[in-house]
Amino acid sequence: MSYTVDSNNSLTDNLPAAVADAVLQDASVRLGLPIAELRIVQVENQTWANGCLGLPRPGEICTEALVPGYRVTVEDRQQLLVYRTDTSGSQLRIDENASPTNLPPNLFELQGYDTQIVYSTTSISGVPQLRYLRGEISRTFSGEEVQLEETGIGQSVTVLLQNGAADEPIESLTMLLPIVQLSAQVQQLPMQTIGILSRRTIFVNPATPGQLQTYDTLNLFGTAQLVNF
Repeated sequence: MSYTVDSNNSLTDNLPAAVADAVLQDASVRLGLPIAELRIVQVENQTWANGCLGLPRPGEICTEALVPGYRVTVEDRQQLLVYRTDTSGSQLRIDENASPTNLPPNLFELQGYDTQIVYSTTSISGVPQLRYLRGEISRTFSGEEVQLEETGIGQSVTVLLQNGAADEPIESLTMLLPIVQLSAQVQQLPMQTIGILSRRTIFVNPATPGQLQTYDTLNLFGTAQLVNF
């Protein structure tokens, strides 16, 4: 697994690959970004006060033994995540007090008239997935079948529903995703957006003028969530 350590850091020791891999995997899931877009920008040797790495969860009982490890900071150009780990990467916890609170969602569950859409920016296999249900139609798309584009009004997510084979029109669904800010404390919020169904006629008489592409809009409502896959 490739990762980047900022060359300007004063690293007190080389970060073990197992620790870097564990931290980047967790950050990738939390941020909904591929690991290639993340970089480790700071590493500090630390000795944590207990088996919970100094970050006990409510009701958790921690061993009192000192735990050597690292404080690792990950960046994705917009925000930082600060982790506490042991020396092997088998234990890690995010330091929410030291990390910014704005986290993007990675799961969108939406519905409109006769339509359900579930879109995740990543998955267990590490690629985006979209499930589209409308009436008796049920389609699932993943990886490169899900086309993403950053626009001035949000990110567009497009899938091809019908490819124009056998004299059929080309049909696609484009969904607009507005910016939604979650936090370590609030990991689900209601949201609304629109979907656009595009239908383009392929086989027409070239001598007959007319509009070859039409659009239907879908009003979509649901939730934006931050989940672990």
